[in-house]
Amino acid sequence: MTQFRQRFLAALCLTIVMALAAAGVRRDVHAQTEPAVAKEPIFVSADVSQVWIEDGVRVSLFRGHCHIVQGDTSLHASQMVVWQTADGQDDRITVYLEQNVRLERPGSSINQPSLLIDLTTGSEVVYRVRAPVTGQPAGEDALYRRSLQQRSSSQRKRLQQTQLKIDEKSTEGPLFQSVTAKAPSKGQRVQISPRGGSRPEIISFPSKSTTPPEQVSVITGGVNVLITGLEEDLAEHGGGDAVDLMADRVVIWTDSSNPDNSELGFDQDANAQLQIYLEGNVVIRQANNELRAERAFFDKRESRGLLLDAELKYDMPQIKGKLRVRAERIRMRSEKQFHAQRAWVSTSPFGEPGVRLESSDIFIEPRYSQPWFGRAAGRFDPRTGAPIVEEVSWLEAVNNRFLIEDFPIFYTPYISAPAETPNIPLRRASVGDDDVYGTYVRTVWDMYSLLGIDRPPVGTDWTLLLDGMTDRGVGIGTQGDYEGSDILGARGSFEGDGLTYFIHDVGDDNLGRDRRALDVPNNNRSRFQWHHQQELPYQVALAAEVGYVSDRNFLEQYWEREFKKEKDNETYAELKQTHDDWSWSLLTKGRLNDFSNVTEWYPRLDGHVLGEPLLGGLLTWSSHSYAGYGRARTADAPSDPADVFTPLPYATDVAGGVAMTRHQLEVPLNVGALKVTPFLLGEAAHWEEDLSGDDLDRLYASLGVRSSLMVWKAMPYVRNRLLNVNGLAHKVLFEVDYMFADANQDFTDMAYYNDFDDNAQERFRERFITNTFGGAAPMTADPRFYAIRNNTGSSVSSPWHELVDDFQVLRFAVRQRLQTKVGPPENLRIIDWMTFDVATSFFPEADRDNFGEDLGLITGDYRWNVGSRTSILAHAQTDFYDGAEHLWNIGVRSQRSERGSLYFGFSQVRAEGINSQFIRASASYQMSAKWLSSVSTSYDLGENRNVGQSFMITRVGPDFRIHVGGTVNPSKDSTGFAFIVEPTFLPFTGANTSVGGLVGGETP
Repeated sequence: MTQFRQRFLAALCLTIVMALAAAGVRRDVHAQTEPAVAKEPIFVSADVSQVWIEDGVRVSLFRGHCHIVQGDTSLHASQMVVWQTADGQDDRITVYLEQNVRLERPGSSINQPSLLIDLTTGSEVVYRVRAPVTGQPAGEDALYRRSLQQRSSSQRKRLQQTQLKIDEKSTEGPLFQSVTAKAPSKGQRVQISPRGGSRPEIISFPSKSTTPPEQVSVITGGVNVLITGLEEDLAEHGGGDAVDLMADRVVIWTDSSNPDNSELGFDQDANAQLQIYLEGNVVIRQANNELRAERAFFDKRESRGLLLDAELKYDMPQIKGKLRVRAERIRMRSEKQFHAQRAWVSTSPFGEPGVRLESSDIFIEPRYSQPWFGRAAGRFDPRTGAPIVEEVSWLEAVNNRFLIEDFPIFYTPYISAPAETPNIPLRRASVGDDDVYGTYVRTVWDMYSLLGIDRPPVGTDWTLLLDGMTDRGVGIGTQGDYEGSDILGARGSFEGDGLTYFIHDVGDDNLGRDRRALDVPNNNRSRFQWHHQQELPYQVALAAEVGYVSDRNFLEQYWEREFKKEKDNETYAELKQTHDDWSWSLLTKGRLNDFSNVTEWYPRLDGHVLGEPLLGGLLTWSSHSYAGYGRARTADAPSDPADVFTPLPYATDVAGGVAMTRHQLEVPLNVGALKVTPFLLGEAAHWEEDLSGDDLDRLYASLGVRSSLMVWKAMPYVRNRLLNVNGLAHKVLFEVDYMFADANQDFTDMAYYNDFDDNAQERFRERFITNTFGGAAPMTADPRFYAIRNNTGSSVSSPWHELVDDFQVLRFAVRQRLQTKVGPPENLRIIDWMTFDVATSFFPEADRDNFGEDLGLITGDYRWNVGSRTSILAHAQTDFYDGAEHLWNIGVRSQRSERGSLYFGFSQVRAEGINSQFIRASASYQMSAKWLSSVSTSYDLGENRNVGQSFMITRVGPDFRIHVGGTVNPSKDSTGFAFIVEPTFLPFTGANTSVGGLVGGETP
């Protein structure tokens, strides 16, 4: 206690000396009609800025680490507004600063809540802001409005120009032409009350040994000191941050000239002295933050304090929680700025967490971050269009050790990152074993932390992938994504992502069943992928992609889900403009992967018009035309003979000019409730090389009619609480379409420059031609003919215009809905309680168009939402010709709110050479706030074989999230398990915690 008291008295004496020095400086202020002009330039810097011209004056609004330097004098603040005007050959700026304002000159330093000041230079004003926003006024910004109020108030009060006295022989230092106009004082109320049930003991006396005199109050027995704004000031200024202090013993120093001092509290000017020493179970609450300590000193006017043996709970709205900092000493530099010494930090609310970051010094402060290029995406005021600058809580730490329990995992000398996502290098680590990769360790690291980049660009994420697999080798890669707006001066948003990965693969590929041990063509395997999308002025959009994979099986082996479910890896750039009902696009496309069927375009120009009314709306015209130079390139065969491969019969190497124009006229008619739309479509197309390499011209035309009729009946009296029925409406839509088409060229002669299958589907076709049909697939298995029967290429905007031929079809469909109302009585909404759709097609030329069968393409879909959480689902598709596919499935899905779901289903896939009946079941359930689980299984009754099983259990603890998962994959003859530990110190996103991601899944 004695040592702390001595330190406090020393600090108090130093404060008095600084105050007297500041007063001395103020007494040197004198009037001057024509102030001298400083020669030094003025340097202005900040994190972010917004600049505009108002009545010929340059106005700049700055936030975050604001600094103004002229000579050896500097100004610092959290935010400020600068007005710049020209006065002959001189530049004059008026500056309003607020929040943590500090004026520094040789031999003196002054702190104030706010400051208004004028500066003049005969040199220049230099602005240093990385990405200023220009041309967007911020007239409604609260900071700007406060600055205008203070500036006008200062001008009214000023009777004459004043400036700091500068030695005539000295030409150094800036010239402060007008001294400071503080913000009009706001009052504050200090209320003293018992901490517990008993009244505290209060001793109050004046201190005559200090200058100016002070009133000292010593309070013991448990006390609560609450500091708030006065009611009239709260109404005028919109409120303020209250400070709530509690301790067993308290000493309060305040201005003895305050006439309102009393034992129960008092009112005073907000700029008046108010210093408090607290001891014993100290609690300080301010700005949603909470500090606890054994001893503390707090200065309300400066919003500064010192706490010993302390803990800070820093409010983090981004993660809806608190960041805990435990330290021997915490310095409160402002209400949102803290410096902790010999400390640890964690988001765990329990005691000393098992996972924590331990540092010699930890700094927390608000910042205003900006991207390295462009501007951050999506941060614009919808009313004014001005960018919204968001405050980010920032954490910096020095001499850091990442501990699990008391065991150090790694050391880093410096960390700097947003506090809600501390810049811990390790993002994720998993350990597991299976029969494809062996025993493996997979890790994801934060690249910004590893490279020591203390301020990552806003809207970006960048990670390092580092994996080790005993049966495959060591892999390394990096991936990231970005988003923003207004790049390189072009207005509009942009976004993109990228991935690169390399592995020296010493194993064989295991892709399932007859492909369990395929030779790797080159042990050095890699991939590179980049996507970019950007909006440009005049409704123009740019899309670009680069997709490189070293060999045909690399993606399927290491990124199986991406290979089967997501878009192909391509390399192209496309510029497109869309306006009302027309658009055009310019495409350039190449091929980097010689194991895929790809058409290169050098270039291709498309134009679309959709739904343009003609003759006052009697007709509707739509059109699609394109021209380009295309080069269709076929896939190279695999190097391993065990990897079954047969070239697709419609894929060939051709190149040349391609042009097509297709137009359609429609006559929309309403005959009562019946909607009828006759249509006529015509196309002319040219290929410089067809499937055989010859020149080919084709004319194609189709005509027909589309019709629909909606009938419905309301049954409001039908109600059943058990089945969740609150009235019913039965709606039935009848559809009848007829089309007749004629082409002067057969579809088997076409060269297919427009790809209609993705790589995964083509890879399967290249195998099943041999392993299912012995080398020659029948026409019933030809995807081209199936697409023609479904009218895939017949619409005016179809990207696969080659897929048409002589054809005639009459289609029927009945689509039914039973709808009901759910929700509270005052906000009822309509939902589909039950749906049932059936469709079929009649082929007048059955021998030509449907393998001799008059009816075909019979489909049905059924869904019954039994309640708000349970649904019965069914689908069927069949044909009648020999070798036709017969597909159907039925299942029950129950969703128990957000806690879990259950599915059980049966499906059949039967066609020529295929006969499978699958039983599938899956369940996921959140057993409690700490335990989650999921399990799935599948079995093929038709082939009497196990398809696979998987499970995952997650334990969410105060320090760790622990995932344990396992899979059985008979197709790959593989059984695997994985164990993942994620510290709760890191934000939990739920990514990569599916069973497929845990065991035998994708490497990243």
